[in-house]
Amino acid sequence: MAEEVFIPKFGQTVEEVTIIEWLAEDGSLVQPGDELLRVETDKAIFTIEAPSSGVLHRGPYKEGDILPILTVVATIGKENERFESNEQRSDYSEESYKQTSSPESIEVPPSSVPTNDKIFASPRARRVAREKGIPLESIKPSGAGGRRIIEKDVLNAAARKPKWTPLAQKIAEEAGISIESLEIDKARITKEDILNVLEKSQNVKSSEKFDDTFVERTSIKGIRALIAEHLRVSVQETARVTLTLEADASELVSLRSKLKERYESLWGFSPSYLDLIGKIVTTALLIHPYMNARSYQDIVEKYHTVNLGIAVDTERGLMVPVIRGAEKLSLRKFAETLRQLINAARQGTISPDDLQGGTFTITNLGNYDIDVFTPIINYPEIAILGIGRIANRVVPYNNEIAIRPMVILSLVFDHRLVDGAPAARFLQEIKRLIEDPTLWLIESIGEVR
Repeated sequence: MAEEVFIPKFGQTVEEVTIIEWLAEDGSLVQPGDELLRVETDKAIFTIEAPSSGVLHRGPYKEGDILPILTVVATIGKENERFESNEQRSDYSEESYKQTSSPESIEVPPSSVPTNDKIFASPRARRVAREKGIPLESIKPSGAGGRRIIEKDVLNAAARKPKWTPLAQKIAEEAGISIESLEIDKARITKEDILNVLEKSQNVKSSEKFDDTFVERTSIKGIRALIAEHLRVSVQETARVTLTLEADASELVSLRSKLKERYESLWGFSPSYLDLIGKIVTTALLIHPYMNARSYQDIVEKYHTVNLGIAVDTERGLMVPVIRGAEKLSLRKFAETLRQLINAARQGTISPDDLQGGTFTITNLGNYDIDVFTPIINYPEIAILGIGRIANRVVPYNNEIAIRPMVILSLVFDHRLVDGAPAARFLQEIKRLIEDPTLWLIESIGEVR
């Protein structure tokens, strides 16, 4: 019996994937572990491998198709077998009987089909149609001589139903446009499609027209659309206030130099400033737990463990991997975990679960020579810390003028949930630990090992 190849679960939050590329040809001989296809979630790209050996029989799915998880996309079996999902086998099996226990599943030979217009549907077809919100009367049947709707008919109808991008759906809802009213022959409706409809209906013409030769248009889709929507929600749902201060990083620079000299050969890498500040922020969150929180409408959840998010720049857009239980990790383990998450995010192999559940986020633009900036809160968290570059500046020191390595910290917080004074105390705590980093090494047992 052929073995099924299905879309596995990629974390608790992923409900559907997009087929990016088939890597094995239909009818080819495959072995366990051979790469069959690549799929994309809203966060990363994954490769699905062959679970067994045999001849690959691909399903009716092509690159660009959006499928729910657990969908059977291929089977592996003998050369004379063809692709059949469990549901299709059930449908075909039902068609081989003249009658089943369900009155709606009565089948008769095509030659004796009654002349009335009643259309039957298999139980599986009815279930899938109900789940996907597709009226049975709108589906063209193919079973029992064109008289009976089977599951593949519902799936074909669902594939023809356009998909909306989140941004397109929001614009359409605000404009009162329904999908049924659109005459757009596309599998995916984007923001540009909705704007074009609005422009035509309102007879609006742009006041600025450019020669297309000098214009490059790129639709907002995929992870870029999700980032845009996430930031929009953050801006609309939070009352943002920014506090900035400057910390003397001399001791931090000295500590990193000593750690690099002592542990680089032992660890295989030297700790970065982001590693050190990440552990410092973790310690400060334990001292001021009201900042280690998430909000949901009128509820605030304060956490006793620190799930620290680290903003990472990737080719696919901004991602925020989460180091869970950061307060329990030694400096070495923290740094190793951070490097693993950053590599996975940039390679497109990070698990969606590693991008969820953060309680506080830090973002560092110091590598880009940025001194100060105002980051956007990673909603539903209630605050985020922006870290600028460590740079030599002329500052007063011990009643004299001195050149010291300084770093500017920017704390953005939701003023609905945290007042200015408590937020300032938290930022002062981070400054204190940066200026005397031995404090958190002493307070956290076994940090350097």
